[in-house]
Amino acid sequence: MPRAAAHALATAGAVTAGMTALASAQAPPPTSAPAVSASPAPAPAGATPAPSPSAAASPTPTASPTPRPLYNYVYRPPQAGAAPLPEPGGPQIAEIDLSQIAFVPPSDIHVRVVTNGPTTSVVASTLGRTVQLQRTGDGIFAIDANIPAIPFWLGYLRNRTYPITFVASVPDGRSTQVVLALTLR
Repeated sequence: MPRAAAHALATAGAVTAGMTALASAQAPPPTSAPAVSASPAPAPAGATPAPSPSAAASPTPTASPTPRPLYNYVYRPPQAGAAPLPEPGGPQIAEIDLSQIAFVPPSDIHVRVVTNGPTTSVVASTLGRTVQLQRTGDGIFAIDANIPAIPFWLGYLRNRTYPITFVASVPDGRSTQVVLALTLR
């Protein structure tokens, strides 16, 4: 089996998990016009009059670009009836959010896994490589990383789908898992 997904996860593990998410740009606040005295000084004869303050151009507000959603692919496991309910105090994966499901290297990858409260760790693994997701809140685990460019001599790794297994665990060793297929283009 090709090693592209293992390479991607190994790279993700080497990259700092707390990379900053894409920030949206904001327009600068408008500036106020300078104060004008109530009685202007008389202009010398033959001088061209200065434009009045009311004729000065006011700053035009510019629209900020709309930020792209960070997670474009959201997976929610089937509802009760289709899947067994978790044991009391057991782990549960409620949602997996990915920046995309098909990646064109080099590209950024953003992953967030939403779990229940008792879950203490989440790992993602493929082809023998495992990456620990950082806990960012109660029941929320995430990692932001970069999939590096693939050299031409490893081109056979492209245009393939790789299974990525997300495993959520509690301290007593119980775990649950979800397998998603990611494509490397």
